[in-house]
Amino acid sequence: GKTEEFESLLKKVLSLKKKVKGDNKFLPVVLSQGIQKYVKGDYKVALSYLDKIEDTIGKQNLLERQIPAMIFKSLCLLKMDKKESAQRTICKAKEIMDNSKMFLYRGEIEFIELLIEIHDGRYGKVDSKIKRILKKIREHQRFLYAQVLVAFADVQYNALTRGKRKELLSESLAYLNEAKSIFKEIEAQVLLVDVNEKLVQAYETLRNTETPIQTEKKYTGMISKFGDLIKNINDPEQLKTTFISTAKTITGAERGLFFMLDSDTNELIVTGKDIDDATIYDAKEFSKSVIKRVKKTRKPVIAYDAISEKTFESYESVRINKIRSILCIPIVTDGKVLGALYLDSRRNPRLFSKEE
Repeated sequence: GKTEEFESLLKKVLSLKKKVKGDNKFLPVVLSQGIQKYVKGDYKVALSYLDKIEDTIGKQNLLERQIPAMIFKSLCLLKMDKKESAQRTICKAKEIMDNSKMFLYRGEIEFIELLIEIHDGRYGKVDSKIKRILKKIREHQRFLYAQVLVAFADVQYNALTRGKRKELLSESLAYLNEAKSIFKEIEAQVLLVDVNEKLVQAYETLRNTETPIQTEKKYTGMISKFGDLIKNINDPEQLKTTFISTAKTITGAERGLFFMLDSDTNELIVTGKDIDDATIYDAKEFSKSVIKRVKKTRKPVIAYDAISEKTFESYESVRINKIRSILCIPIVTDGKVLGALYLDSRRNPRLFSKEE
């Protein structure tokens, strides 16, 4: 996750290139550049670096660079929906590995072969193969482990959509959340965005498959979870952040804000932020209006499809952001309004109900 340190070191290494004879000495650097671009989601540029290494095959014996270059090239090609090219590349990598008896990258090659099977819809024995790979790489190959988790989550989710047991959805959510924590740790932002989108989709599916009894259990679980969290948190700001994060996770909301009512100025102050500054800016004007309404009525505000409801059509931010679902809950104690929790979604209408 030390992106700045990596880029600073890379700059120093590249400045020495002219002083060193032989391009092969810089192949580890080229490989690092290719991997960095892959992690950032710049697949086309990543390929330009990885192809340079693959071009040395047959000319130089640098298998410890050439095999991983082909592995990441295959991943890039799959991301670009070029399955046939990815398959040719990984077959070539496997052939080189087998001929050289260099089995260090066997796990990565098996993983890409599985991705191709999944891409083709050939699920067969994928479950057992993925579990075997996960067991082998869990401790020492965290980045690969996270990628395999995401692939397994996709397999479980697709199985659910084909009418398999609903428990698979819970498994899918667990794998995605574990992968998310790893990608967050290494600052793989593009992969993190991809996982977050999959989580939103999975939570929405979960909502649609719940019965009233399941919903009741879900909120009982939320209260229990939050109760456990606050026992270990002494910082009020951290507590508010945790509350927002928990509420978003359970409801499937995209954005969340915690507004505190200043008792001296009667102004609403954004605290406990769990979203980026741009989102806060986009949501702030509408949030003020909603929270003022909550302050007067001391009742929750729910919009099932704000962009199409007359009650909300006058709010500019609803039109600009195309906000669909809104939930604004007053925080009240002893008859006094302390603030409000605001959640919304620009993707899904009717995300919130009176149960929320």
